[in-house]
Amino acid sequence: MTRKRPFGPLTAADTFTADVQALSAEAMTQGLIFGVTSGGHSVVARANRASRTATMRINDHAGRYAETTTAPDGDPSALRRLWSRVEELGVRPAPAEAPGRSGSPARVHPAVAALLESAADHLALVGLHQGGREWAQAPWTGPATVTHALAAAVRARRGLLREQRGALVDAALIVLADHVHGRPVVVPHWWRSGAQAYLRATVWNWGDARGRTTAGAVAFLRGAATAIPARQG
Repeated sequence: MTRKRPFGPLTAADTFTADVQALSAEAMTQGLIFGVTSGGHSVVARANRASRTATMRINDHAGRYAETTTAPDGDPSALRRLWSRVEELGVRPAPAEAPGRSGSPARVHPAVAALLESAADHLALVGLHQGGREWAQAPWTGPATVTHALAAAVRARRGLLREQRGALVDAALIVLADHVHGRPVVVPHWWRSGAQAYLRATVWNWGDARGRTTAGAVAFLRGAATAIPARQG
């Protein structure tokens, strides 16, 4: 008699459940996570530390959403029901491009790569800071978050006008947020604080995740800088 394999190929439900379960666990350490599943669904994971629960909301650009509240480890049965609800309601994966993004990653200004390299150099010098503040100790010499390292790098470019600095930071945040997920990040329709704030939150959440190191954050910035030419076309 031939025994059946204990594990078969992963289904879309399996992958979705694993991705959302990981986001649920991450939310318990950070409070709020904006994420994207490997299948492209936009996720907001909000933790309630008092009740030790996490609320998972799956959204799309047509205004459809599915939501559940689970135990901190993301109860698999509840998340499978969430997947069923996503399919039932027709909550769609994010489209390839975000409406209202300031420019296409294919046309990123060449100066962005140099800016990201400078941010990596700054972070390698001062170290990675994790927490609610953008930096620890002195603002420009103490350990910094990834987003504050970017601010330090653009601050050092004294020859740029204020508008030029803003445009450079906007373009860099697009590159970094896309690099977090390996695809263009979509700003959800329900987000009310502006595209830059969403992109900044995505990058900050990446840097503040448990287990991040200075070396890892430096490699992340350099990797994003290296990836730019491949997308310039």
